[in-house]
Amino acid sequence: MRRRLLPLCVLGTFAVVFALHAGERIGPGDKFAAFSLEKRGGGTARYPEDFRGRVVFIDFWASWCPECKVELPKLAELDKKFRGKPFVLLAVNVDSSRKEAEKFLERVPVDLPVLFDTNQKLIQEVAPVGMPASYLIGPEGVVQKRYIGFQDGYIETYQTDIEALLAKMPPGGSAAKGPSKTESP
Repeated sequence: MRRRLLPLCVLGTFAVVFALHAGERIGPGDKFAAFSLEKRGGGTARYPEDFRGRVVFIDFWASWCPECKVELPKLAELDKKFRGKPFVLLAVNVDSSRKEAEKFLERVPVDLPVLFDTNQKLIQEVAPVGMPASYLIGPEGVVQKRYIGFQDGYIETYQTDIEALLAKMPPGGSAAKGPSKTESP
């Protein structure tokens, strides 16, 4: 009986994973969705306007996500390694309650630009299959890599991928024509 169930379970798992990935709307090779989100500390971050010509790493996280609690401090360390380069890391919270996100950030303080997608419009447009979900976007606004979940070794992978994209940028650091905003979001 167990031998008959195992192939069915494996097949069922593949069907679910395939169905979940089929629902993703943005992945490698796609332009990342434009957005305007509230910044922690005030103001609004607008993509792509505020980040033209820069490599952008967008991480979606939630207060209820145990992996996010581990990942966010490590992302803050990663962000520090690339300060002064044409790179920005954005931590986009997808909780429907900003209060929950703020409580989480009191318990897990991070030195990162945090944006709030409280109406969940952006996360619904992007539609990742898991949490946390991260997207590495080239200076032209095209998704280069998508990462779902978080495990040991991911930070090293992120760093290698970011370095590779930055190495492709022309001297002067901006791939965009015309001026680009350089202040942090």
